[in-house]
Amino acid sequence: MLVYLKPESSLPPLSSDTIFGALIYSFSQLYPDEVDEVVDQFMEDPPFLISSSFPYIETDERLRFYPRIITEPGSYDPILFKKYKGVSYIPEGLFLEWASGEADEEHIVNSMEKNRVYGGLLIDGDKDIRFGEVEFEEPHNVVNRIERRTEGVFHLRRVFYENMGRFFLVKFRDASFRSRLESALRFLADRGLGPDVSTGKGTFSFEFDRNPLPEYTGERFVTLSRFIPAPSELESVTRDAWFELGSRRGRGPDGEIRKQVRFFREGSTFNDTGKEYYGTLVRSGRSAVEYGLAYKFMIGGG
Repeated sequence: MLVYLKPESSLPPLSSDTIFGALIYSFSQLYPDEVDEVVDQFMEDPPFLISSSFPYIETDERLRFYPRIITEPGSYDPILFKKYKGVSYIPEGLFLEWASGEADEEHIVNSMEKNRVYGGLLIDGDKDIRFGEVEFEEPHNVVNRIERRTEGVFHLRRVFYENMGRFFLVKFRDASFRSRLESALRFLADRGLGPDVSTGKGTFSFEFDRNPLPEYTGERFVTLSRFIPAPSELESVTRDAWFELGSRRGRGPDGEIRKQVRFFREGSTFNDTGKEYYGTLVRSGRSAVEYGLAYKFMIGGG
């Protein structure tokens, strides 16, 4: 299943762990007696898997974009490769050609002369597409209500979209969870996503669609979510893997500093050992977990 998120105000970046955290919060409000059981289920046998969110552009048809696939680099024209390095997301059609083995990184780099890059999106230079994604940092501070003074200035990243939105993928392993997910999204659409929902930011509407990705066969997969391998998986999946690493250290609403969690970024590629799913959830605080289940998509040419 594919879920379109159509912004009605600014939306924060929505990685798979951010989406998962918002869904679990919704479950805690809608099904308070069941939320601990749901978290335990994700730790042992996840009822569904989610990807991170990716951009789409509203045209006559929606243009969806996916992360650039990370593979063994080749030797390319340095001018074209410098332009290509600015690409974070590639169009769905090109993503599928790459995943199926019909195209590769060299093919894409060599086509950079006729394409343009805007906001990390690879755009066909022959198409007149109007869209915008404006990113800025908004200063905030913490108010010490006892001493009546402000402290701890910090900045929140904001993104406004024009003729754009985000989407993410859901793969159900237990179909009975679909109704809960729909209820959670209705709750979040009214409440908003992100840390500043009290000011009306982070609101959106949503729409369901079929998952457009076909099933390929191969010996490798690309993760479309942030991926934290289970200890038993680490050696087998990372042999000959190509990846980028990221890290996260959160803070709880009670001020608890959670432990740092490292993960493989979206677009990283790994050996497939035949498992249905990979990854795990990591406890990062007293009552916090970080989502690290891979949304795997098989690639046939790597």
